[in-house]
Amino acid sequence: MSDGEQLVAKRFFQLNDEADPVSISENLNEVQSELLRLAWGRWFLNAFYQFCKQRKEVNVDEALSFAEAFLAEEVDNPSTASGVEKITGEGTGLTWLVERKRPTTVTKFSGTLVHTSARRDLRSMTVCAFAHFVFGFSNKTMVFADLQGTPAPVRGVDGLILFDVMTHTVEGNSGVGDFGKRGIRTFMHDHQCNVICTELGLSIHYPLQSGGRVHQNQGSDVGEGDEEDSEEDQLGRSDDDESDA
Repeated sequence: MSDGEQLVAKRFFQLNDEADPVSISENLNEVQSELLRLAWGRWFLNAFYQFCKQRKEVNVDEALSFAEAFLAEEVDNPSTASGVEKITGEGTGLTWLVERKRPTTVTKFSGTLVHTSARRDLRSMTVCAFAHFVFGFSNKTMVFADLQGTPAPVRGVDGLILFDVMTHTVEGNSGVGDFGKRGIRTFMHDHQCNVICTELGLSIHYPLQSGGRVHQNQGSDVGEGDEEDSEEDQLGRSDDDESDA
């Protein structure tokens, strides 16, 4: 990041309303998870664009990117905002997640456990298709949630920088807001394929399956009994595994 650029720093105070204030080590774990999520986002977005290039007739918004960030640990003298009284050695100063300062205008595409979208503009449909792609390309082990972005130049054109995203993973250990398999199931139930999903063949390559069925925007409530069990059993399993089962 260039000199003179305005930056913002993020730390964690509490992991939920009932929790005690986070410790220095807990904060470090969480900001590392935030940084990793952004790295995952850039990697999956690059894979998504490569997937799209193989289908040249499909029109997608190519001006999307994930925020770049780095970690900064306080040394010697702690800041007032850190809440640390004294730094006594390595690992005793607070670590911050630092990013470029963003505009206050934010466009939201999904929530933590809500993945429906009525938007039909090219950008929104591209983000929605990207979310579907990640579900399939990760072998049903991850979905992105809380997808949101702010306007910024991307590759020389007016684009959108995605930031402060959450993920749901099979293990449920990717950071704050990871609801594990429950979070992935809400995506499977909520997501409704748009024209980009269809033209990319995502419903064929990466079907949203539950007990052998493809979901068509059935809402966020999880099915009962055997349906939920069979759906959860499929998460993280390859198509070859399912065919052999």
